[in-house]
Amino acid sequence: MDKLFQIAKSVCLNANNHILQFLLKNKPRINELKEKVHPKYNFDLEIHSFIYDKLSPTNIQIISEESYNYENLDSTFWLVDPVDGSRDLVKNKNSTINISLIQDGYPVFGVINDIFSRKQFSGISNTSNYFCLKSGEIISNSKTCLITSKLHKNKDDRKFILKNKFKKTKSISSSIKFIEIANASSDLYSRFEGSSAWDTSAGQAIIEAHGGLVLSLYTKKRLKYESKSRLRNPPFIALRKNLRLNSFNEKTLKITLNEINNFSSRKRN
Repeated sequence: MDKLFQIAKSVCLNANNHILQFLLKNKPRINELKEKVHPKYNFDLEIHSFIYDKLSPTNIQIISEESYNYENLDSTFWLVDPVDGSRDLVKNKNSTINISLIQDGYPVFGVINDIFSRKQFSGISNTSNYFCLKSGEIISNSKTCLITSKLHKNKDDRKFILKNKFKKTKSISSSIKFIEIANASSDLYSRFEGSSAWDTSAGQAIIEAHGGLVLSLYTKKRLKYESKSRLRNPPFIALRKNLRLNSFNEKTLKITLNEINNFSSRKRN
């Protein structure tokens, strides 16, 4: 498995270099609209092809945002988002390349490259933290830093913020949201509007590698990727290390969180 992890990191880094070279020679151009509203750019297809060619020698099924068949998933498959945040990439803003390996519905490891900074983030899932008892101090939401999606914030996000009296919030695009949680720069990331598996799987693996959690708000369990869901995610929440979900009310969106020790994993003002 370590060999596959190293392959994923190398492919992701090389894809990052490739897209920057591609953009030096080619202007971004919309090739088509996905689902009538989401643009598919020339660089999306270019990087998809690049990654597909590089991962093919592993003989593991490849599922990409730009090419997938969720009706016939193998038990183990690559899950790729060639460019997460395509519209922001055109504006020279946060965009990432995401590669993960899924086994029996869960991410084994994930790799994310921040395209413009060329920084790479990676991790192998550690699920032992899912079996920790829900103990500790109830934390104050007024001191909690919540991340929401920059482009996919809806009425439930606003209701969630108001109901729980979150005072510190920020909106971030692409999978950089997951890096913020993994690094404990922020406390939680909520997503109520629909998302796809390739948007989240690499970030989930990295958060889990750093002791955090990514939970379905329907099951309160680890976010899982299955063909029966057409690789669409339910509403979910990502929590940094030492933060645990105590309770969640689906109707009111009221949430209670525990700090499992008295010393936060990140510095507080």
